[in-house]
Amino acid sequence: MWAHDGLVVVSILWSYIYNPNNGLLNSLLGSLGIGPFKFLNDPKTAMLCIVVLSAWQGCGFQMMIFLSGLQDISQFLYEAAEVDGATPFQQFVNITLPGLSNIAVFVSLNIVVSAFQLIIQPMMMTAGGPQNATMTIVYEIYQTGFKYNQMGLSNSYLALILPAIASPMYIFLFRQNFLGIPESIEEAAKLDGASALRIFFQRIMPLAKPIYATVTILVFIALWNDFVWPVMVISDTGKQTIQMALSSLFSISPVNYGNVMAGLTIVTIPVLIIFLSLQKYYVAGVASTGAKN
Repeated sequence: MWAHDGLVVVSILWSYIYNPNNGLLNSLLGSLGIGPFKFLNDPKTAMLCIVVLSAWQGCGFQMMIFLSGLQDISQFLYEAAEVDGATPFQQFVNITLPGLSNIAVFVSLNIVVSAFQLIIQPMMMTAGGPQNATMTIVYEIYQTGFKYNQMGLSNSYLALILPAIASPMYIFLFRQNFLGIPESIEEAAKLDGASALRIFFQRIMPLAKPIYATVTILVFIALWNDFVWPVMVISDTGKQTIQMALSSLFSISPVNYGNVMAGLTIVTIPVLIIFLSLQKYYVAGVASTGAKN
């Protein structure tokens, strides 16, 4: 579940790992007689450090997507290949890779979009420095466009709700799932005289439970871990999200690490509960969203 933890939490933890004085990474390298390195304080290595962190943070989710794609490949293809004398490597090249092509495209697009949206890591770890070495496009837009609250939605619950009303990604996932439902089910229901609403609620929705569970998990994690947008529009401490409250623990000097650890635990527990409650539908839901014509 580390891949699903909030970027704020992950950024804070990795800031300690990259600490130039007593960080874990410098300690390990020092035991080998290497270093110390400045990491985040060096313009030449700061962005590379953030790239490594981002790759580590996202790889678990990407592997889950690939796992769903692997489960969607028919085992009969591998059995037929074995009968024909294909080696495991030939099966991988001629069956597995083509079967994962659509998943690979989806993951690649997701990585590219995430890269262009990079803001939390440089905001939490370097504030765009040193010497603007980690200043990303989105972070620059934030600083110039939202720093003085020019959007007119400051300190309102509406500002927190609006971004979650509709997401192109979730609409795409639902579309792909519904395309996979056989048309014969709808045609049979029509022959029985069922109305469009009855077909949807009694025939389609029960078959779509996995995608509803999948989207529920993704939406909850996205909103629970959201930090950037609330920071942009909320300054009232009474309306702060959990991630904003967690970040504020580090503004108190001296930092009470007991409170920090308690906050990290509180942040993680609800995500675990939601995921464990719906996990049996999660993989099936992601697998049902493979690209279809």
